[in-house]
Amino acid sequence: MSGEFELLRSTERFSLWASVGDLRSAQASQFLNDDFVRVFESCFVARLEHADSRVEATRLLFSEIAGDTYNSVIDMRRNLECYDKLYVEARKRTGSSFNNILDFGCGPGTVLASELYIQAENLIGYDFVEENREHASSLGLHVLSAEEAEDLSEKSFDLIVCSYVLHYMSIEQRTLSLLIASLKPEGVLAANFHKGAGIDWFLECVGSTAGISVDRENSNFGDLVILIKGDSDAGL
Repeated sequence: MSGEFELLRSTERFSLWASVGDLRSAQASQFLNDDFVRVFESCFVARLEHADSRVEATRLLFSEIAGDTYNSVIDMRRNLECYDKLYVEARKRTGSSFNNILDFGCGPGTVLASELYIQAENLIGYDFVEENREHASSLGLHVLSAEEAEDLSEKSFDLIVCSYVLHYMSIEQRTLSLLIASLKPEGVLAANFHKGAGIDWFLECVGSTAGISVDRENSNFGDLVILIKGDSDAGL
């Protein structure tokens, strides 16, 4: 790595570097040519084939971009519009409101700025980054601990929303199965896939799950997937 970058942190297999100065457009183009994926305007993650590698690399990045730092690099307005779009599309397909909602990948608590979600009787968040969990909790969101997220009660949620989360493909198959199992009958999992990234991976992961229907549509936030759980828990 050239002297124009400094090492921020690393794991056994991956390193996270930051540009010392402004990242020029020419440098950004070189990153993309070198098989990196643009995450935010100036954040890039290597394209990785294996799920465990994607999990490790994505967690390394978001351990650095958390809390107020995360808020400074995202477009809050657009994120909120995505949250609301997912809610509205989920409600269209069920005709009912949602009283028990899980925001999986809640970040620092962005969902609390949406009037649609704060009307729920029970709004819960979870994020794999501890600093985000602490930040969201300080704003008043009920946030699950890492241990609680591994032990979700079955048939608990009317709606699980994943806003700008699943396109990183950094969620393990077991976790996706737990999320679907925690939906009530006729419960909904609603997610967007930024620029269509990750949607084939997700559909393959849930494709063998019995008792669900999957609806897909285009939107300004990438492909939307609305997964509805039927009355049968077979295969979960």
